[in-house]
Amino acid sequence: MKEYSAWGSETPDVVSVLLDAQNPRIPELGHQATQREIVAELVHNDAVYELARDIATLGYFPTETLICVEEDENLVVVEGNRRLASLKLLLSPELAPSEFVSRFRKLSKYLPPSAIVKKVSVLVAPSRSQAAPLIMNKHTQTGIRRWEPIQQARYVSMLLSTGVSLDQLADATGFSKGDLVKNLRIHSMYEIASRLSFDSKTAEGVKNPRKFNISTLERVVDNPEMRKFMGIAFDQAGGVIGSVHPDDFKKVYKKVIQDIVSGAIDTRKLNNSKAVHKYIADLGPLKPERIGNFTSATLLGTKVQAGTKASPSLKAKTRTGRASPYLIPKTLKCELSMPRISDILGELQRLRVEGFENGASVLLRIFIEMSISHYMESSGGMKQLVARLDKDRKKPPTWTPSFRQMLGDLLQNDKAVIAAIPKQALKALNKAVSDDEHPLSLDSMDQFVHNPYDAPTERRLRQFWNSFEKLVLFLMQDHSADPAVKVTK
Repeated sequence: MKEYSAWGSETPDVVSVLLDAQNPRIPELGHQATQREIVAELVHNDAVYELARDIATLGYFPTETLICVEEDENLVVVEGNRRLASLKLLLSPELAPSEFVSRFRKLSKYLPPSAIVKKVSVLVAPSRSQAAPLIMNKHTQTGIRRWEPIQQARYVSMLLSTGVSLDQLADATGFSKGDLVKNLRIHSMYEIASRLSFDSKTAEGVKNPRKFNISTLERVVDNPEMRKFMGIAFDQAGGVIGSVHPDDFKKVYKKVIQDIVSGAIDTRKLNNSKAVHKYIADLGPLKPERIGNFTSATLLGTKVQAGTKASPSLKAKTRTGRASPYLIPKTLKCELSMPRISDILGELQRLRVEGFENGASVLLRIFIEMSISHYMESSGGMKQLVARLDKDRKKPPTWTPSFRQMLGDLLQNDKAVIAAIPKQALKALNKAVSDDEHPLSLDSMDQFVHNPYDAPTERRLRQFWNSFEKLVLFLMQDHSADPAVKVTK
């Protein structure tokens, strides 16, 4: 019996949880799918609008908790992508494909503000492989929107790529090793088919796993006479082993795939040995004649699957270990002649984040605000900002702009800052200033300080530091000799 009680639970913002680019529902795109691409795929093919409509009408039932893993300091949902996409679209209808935006807007307007789900309960699995038994059971044996066979095969292959062995995966999921190997065979052959060159219509039929007739491909792969004719066998991990010249194999296999897509063959037309013999006779001129060798790995340009190699533990590593338990690396030095800023930086570099999240969040906010203020005072930017904000001179002499006003002015008007910080980092910080719904907004930082019900987590604090790191690196430097910075003496 698997033990799930030790898994962590959190209630993060819906907008901060990422959809899974490795979700088996998402076809191979040749690159890692963006969040918008994932949303589009799910909306177009997996009834996300209908699910969102049910949520808008009946409410969100929290009985089906989302399952996440933590990767690169982010929560990624590995079970519940359709539900998460529905919640995201009810919050932000503009994320939908253009032809669906108006429909999601209507659903969103139907909901009173109090009914829109902004936070969601999640369980955090230690790794993808630890979550596998639950996920495979739901999508292969129960009524929860079953995956297509290609999607199942892709999921098994992905798990093995993390270092889990076939024996371990069989033990963890309850599926027989034979069934898993069969999935891997189909995955290998489908991946090879996806890399072949076809006319546009055939290519479209091949690369859409929801439309491709995988049952017919299974019939071809399972038949020993078809395998012998094409010159292939399979290894213990479902990888293809070819005994003919790879170009000859590609020619005959390309014809088989074309026939599957066009409907020239299907499971009914290959339902007995006589029908298979006839089809092989039809393929006769394409029979591979040259001796050679290849594997699915060489055809796909990938490393050999390590699926049969025993791993020490089912706890496959899914994220890199942190270099330090502290929020800010000790390599960051403060060159400023401002002892208080230097002292706070030192405290942050000695304060462990885990277990001291509240202290770290307050110190981080003070540190960043104080650093910005010091820089603007030194460069003369503060005087100019105060003049713009207090044109009528009604503010008291001791008044200073807010954190948001200072940071916004810095990002928009300080040429030295704009030149020193990468465009992506600038874009993220501008978003933090302008969009309070953004998970890393300044408002979220303020909530840590002022809202007793909004507690920081280690992951969110590290995300905030990642957003501000480039700016802080600039602010910690002594710019007195920098001609780009007009330093006020």
